[in-house]
Formats: sequence, structure tokens, C-alpha cells
Amino acid sequence: MIARVEGIALEQNEHSIVVGVSGIGLLVFVTKETAEFSKIGSKLLLYTYTAVRENSLDLFGFRTKEELSMFHLLLTISGIGPKKALGILDVASPSVLAKAVRSEDPGHLSKISGIGTKNAEKIVIELKDKIGSITSIHELEENPRDDALLAIVALGYSEKEARDAIRKIDTTLDTQSRIKLAIKYLAGK
Repeated sequence: MIARVEGIALEQNEHSIVVGVSGIGLLVFVTKETAEFSKIGSKLLLYTYTAVRENSLDLFGFRTKEELSMFHLLLTISGIGPKKALGILDVASPSVLAKAVRSEDPGHLSKISGIGTKNAEKIVIELKDKIGSITSIHELEENPRDDALLAIVALGYSEKEARDAIRKIDTTLDTQSRIKLAIKYLAGK
């Protein structure tokens, strides 16, 4: 089992990245957001899930442990395999999924493009008792925004761009330092 991959992004497309690790190129399936975030030539750290099947060996990569944990929970739902779970995470973040499950509101999920009514209901029902095991997702749900994020959005950046930039920055820094570093990161893109 490969638990994580650290290397250089060699190639990328909409749903996968080739990560160079010690002269080997590993094909890792990722969400669109992770693919967009991973610029060719940049250093990456992805938490991975290895899917072993009779005729394939696939790696699925995630930028955070919370995404990987939610991916694992989605795999416990009957009828949802790795590619479908990745597709769900492609359209709904772990915090959005957690909020819908905790509020027992499949309608919230079915409004998201790509998640049908049946899958939304199945996710809410089957994850209702399991979702509490991911405490950091609960923290994300309770504090989805912080002052640095709000300030960057107020400067005209999209929330997605702001979140991407903030994820790159040390969370122990004060808000003003995080804002400066995030803007510097965004200006260098």
C-alpha cells in the first residue's frame, strides 16, 4: 500500500497527475482542483489510496488528510467505487459533504452538479453514523472562513484561489503574515 507520494509534477491533465519520484513517474488520479493546483515542475505531497483490482493498480491522491478520510468513508457506501468517490469529491468538498450528512439534508447535496438524488440520499443515510470519526472535517465545517481568507477575497480573488493560497501557508502565522504570503503566492501564479 502506498500511503503518500512526494515528488515533482511532471505531467497533468484534468483528472490526473504524473508525479516524478526517484526517476519513476507515478500516475495519480486527483480531483480537478488538485490538478489545477499542481503546476508542472512544482513539488507535491499527496496522501494516497491504492486501489488494487484484478487487472489494474490505481493511485488516487489528495492534498489533505481530510479529503483522503472522506474518500475512505465514501468507499464504504455500496455502489461507490474509487472513481465515483473521486467524482463526488470533485464537486463537493469534505466540509460540504460533512455538513449535508450532519444536517441529514440530501437535498443540499443533490443541488450540486454531478451528485444525483439517489446518491445524495445514500451518502447521507450511510455516512450518518460514520462522519463523526473525522474531527478535522467538523472543524472545517465550523470555521470554513478565516480572516485571511476574507481579506484575500475582498481584494478581488475568488474564494477557491484564496483557499488554495492559504493552504500553502503555515497556519501558525498571524493573520497579517498569512495574507501577505497568500497574495505573494497568488501574484506568482
